[in-house]
Amino acid sequence: MRLDTKGIIEHTYFLNCHKEMKRLNSIHSILANQTSKQLHQALSTHTATTFDDFLINGVHFFAMVVPFGNQYLFFATESRPDKITRESYKHLLQSLIDSYDDPFEEDEDTTKFYYESMQKLNNDLMNKTREVERLNKKLNRANRLLNNRLVKDPLTGLVSRYQYADEMALMTKEHTDKFGIFCFIDIDDFKPVNDTYGHKTGDVYLKTFADRLRTLPFDPSIIMRIAGDEFGVFIGGLDAVDTSLTESLWETITDHVSGPISIEGHDHPLSFSLGMAVYNDHTKDIHELIDMADKAMYKAKETGNTYSVYKKEG
Repeated sequence: MRLDTKGIIEHTYFLNCHKEMKRLNSIHSILANQTSKQLHQALSTHTATTFDDFLINGVHFFAMVVPFGNQYLFFATESRPDKITRESYKHLLQSLIDSYDDPFEEDEDTTKFYYESMQKLNNDLMNKTREVERLNKKLNRANRLLNNRLVKDPLTGLVSRYQYADEMALMTKEHTDKFGIFCFIDIDDFKPVNDTYGHKTGDVYLKTFADRLRTLPFDPSIIMRIAGDEFGVFIGGLDAVDTSLTESLWETITDHVSGPISIEGHDHPLSFSLGMAVYNDHTKDIHELIDMADKAMYKAKETGNTYSVYKKEG
């Protein structure tokens, strides 16, 4: 756009590299839209402005208008750029302005040069947009992979230590007035398996143990790997918790999980210690519940291959 000394638009130059744009009858065609007031204000004060929704011949555009001497650079694209792309547009428009020492005079050579420069700018902008879109797709893929890694333990496929507290909190909200039991499970004498047979065998041992935990018939429940050879099972939706129930849980877990694990023809013994803490009785704080079950597990660990229920101090 170019203004005369009275601020009236004298000329406009339009460039569209994607498809031929319908020729405008007059400059009023571009100003007759919902953002015209904002554009007029920018032109009168000679300032830059940005439009999220600018109408040209019935088509909605994202547009930028930047002052350049006694003229303006007007850029429009049908895409809706994100924040990073908008900054790229601003940078490239400013780079084009900076490439001129003075506003150009209106002659054929200069107009051609201006047209070609705008064409190059538009190409640069489109290339930048495609690059940003490619990077965004790459970022989205990385985020999905990271999210899967955070939610699922990479070795066993169980709920991971990054996510189990949130999963438990969600379950307790769904069963507000119910009790829950957190079982903190630690495999007895796992270290000799790694030291004697190597980490590959140790990994198979842990994955087999996790597969056995998946067969537990508790519903609703969350099965998780806490760290190393430590696992957890949270059972929710319970109407009451007593000694009979905790004993029954221990027997059910033992029946489904115990027994030697055979790896490459060698049977590795398996036993574990288990600590229990009761949600809505011992505490309603998820992290505190896990700590209480951990303490009860260490109590059971003194004997080994048994379970213990957390007891409130005092």
